[in-house]
Amino acid sequence: MRARDDPIAIRPPDAGRLAHQIESQIEDLIVSGEFEVGSRLPGERALLQRFSVSRPVIREAISRLETRGLLRVYPSSGTYVTGTPEWGVKAQWQSWVARDTEKLLAILEVRECLETRAAALATERASDDELAELRLAHLNFEQQVARGSVADISHWDKTFHHEIATCSGNSVLASFVQNVNDVIRSQRRSILADPAIAQRSLVQHRRIVEAVEARDAERAVSAVAEHLGSTRRTIAALAEENSSSSDGTGAATPR
Repeated sequence: MRARDDPIAIRPPDAGRLAHQIESQIEDLIVSGEFEVGSRLPGERALLQRFSVSRPVIREAISRLETRGLLRVYPSSGTYVTGTPEWGVKAQWQSWVARDTEKLLAILEVRECLETRAAALATERASDDELAELRLAHLNFEQQVARGSVADISHWDKTFHHEIATCSGNSVLASFVQNVNDVIRSQRRSILADPAIAQRSLVQHRRIVEAVEARDAERAVSAVAEHLGSTRRTIAALAEENSSSSDGTGAATPR
């Protein structure tokens, strides 16, 4: 037991914890607009005075924000605000997708969870106007599949999935779906370049539209799960093929 007159041991502040706190405070300033996207961050001296922390803490916080895509450090001209937290999350996901197949497949599983729920909500909440937009996106996708324009097929595929999310009546859910679909745009375009896969997607889209229009939640969820499950398996096969090709072993075209 410590004697009454013994001094109390005082631990120095944890630099990592302080860096996290400063990271959060700078992020809040970006969100509020005080540090606008495209603007130059105040210099290190100004940040030291504002936050009353050490230089290593400031540098660690800036490094973390740069990793997340919110800041960009230019040694010759300073540090600039390059994105919002939402953009930073998207940038992190894109980084995962580019270098980590397991993370890509995990994101596709998240997509299935989001869009099957969106489909269920859409059968309950979609207005007639929203259903009309969903049907229009499907018809445009159908036209582009017939034309064979890969860029337009990819665009209307993404739009179709966005319309499903919009029909859910949940703007936060729709935002997440939009972000995920932005992140996988290169994978979408790669698989839809195969006419057989584009045709398969067309058939599956039609089933989704019919189920949502019928306001049949069970059928809508099943149709979306079938569609996104087959898409995930195709992308996984493509990723494996690319990996095998880089190793020189070769692989069959995914279907």
